Amino acid sequence: MKKIVLVPVIIAVLLPFVISACTAETLSVEPTFTPIPPTPATPAEVRAVFNYDPLQPLEVDWGEVNEKDGVEVQTISYASTMGDRVPAYFVKPAGAGPFPAVIFLHCGHNTSCNKTEFIYEANQLAKRGIASLSIDGPLRRISEANFEAGSMFIYSVQDVMRAVDLVGSLPEIDGGKIGYVGHSYGATTGGILAGVDTRITAFVFMAGHAQVSIAAGPESIDYLDAIHYIPYASHASLLFQSAEQDRFVSREGAKLFYEVASEPKEIRWYDTDHDFNSEARNDRLDWLVDHLQ
Repeated sequence: MKKIVLVPVIIAVLLPFVISACTAETLSVEPTFTPIPPTPATPAEVRAVFNYDPLQPLEVDWGEVNEKDGVEVQTISYASTMGDRVPAYFVKPAGAGPFPAVIFLHCGHNTSCNKTEFIYEANQLAKRGIASLSIDGPLRRISEANFEAGSMFIYSVQDVMRAVDLVGSLPEIDGGKIGYVGHSYGATTGGILAGVDTRITAFVFMAGHAQVSIAAGPESIDYLDAIHYIPYASHASLLFQSAEQDRFVSREGAKLFYEVASEPKEIRWYDTDHDFNSEARNDRLDWLVDHLQ
C-alpha cells in the first residue's frame, strides 16, 4: 500500500494523559494532517468543525470471524477522515439481528488504552443481545507525528461518527439503538460527541474532562471543552461514572461534567481509582442493556 507523506502541523501539544500512553502500533498507511481552522466564535461554527464528507467511502476491511459460545468476534478496519485506517473489533451475537450496538473508545493513560480495553465487556454485551465496535482512536494510532491537541479531538469525534455510519449501515444492527462508552480520553471525546451526533441515544462517560483546555491545556482549545456541547444532549440518556481516588480528574471537575449536562442523566461514584473496578463495569453493562433493549 502506498505510504502517505505527513504534512507537519504547526504546534506540538500533547495532553498529560496522552504523553503517558505507550508508543502506538505502526500502520502501513500514515495519516495526512491539515491545520485546524481558527477558533470558532459561534455555536454553528463550533459544530461545523466536526463536519466531514458523509459520502467518503468507509472501505471496510472485514477480517475472519471467530465464534465461541454464541459470540462472533471480528477484527476490522475502516477509512478515517485523516487518510489512515481505524482498527477495531466488531463483536456481535451470532444470528441475523437486528441488534443494538455500542461504540467503545478507550483511555489514554497506560498501555491497556487501546481497542482491547473493552473486549471483555463487548463479549458480555453480545451474550445479552448487544453488538459492539471497539476502536483505536487517533491517540493510539499515531506514532510518527506530533498532534495539535485540537486536531486530535476533532479527528477523534469524526472517527466515532464514522463508526456510527458503519454500524448503522449493517442490516444486523438496529440503527435506532446505538450507545457509546468512553473512558478518560474516550469520555472527554464523548462529552463533545454528545452535543454533535444525535444518532447515539445512550452515553457512558468514565472519568472525562469537562474543560480539557484547563485540565490539560492549551487554553486555546477551549471551544472543544465538553461544557459547550453536553448541555445539548437531550436526545440521549447519560451515565457519568466517577472515581473517588481519581488522580487525573478532580471531584469538582467530575461534578461539573455532570452538572452542565442535559437531562436525563445520573452520576455514580466508586471507591476506586481512574481505572475503575468490576462494580463500575457491571453497572455500565446493566445500564446499557436497560437503555438499549
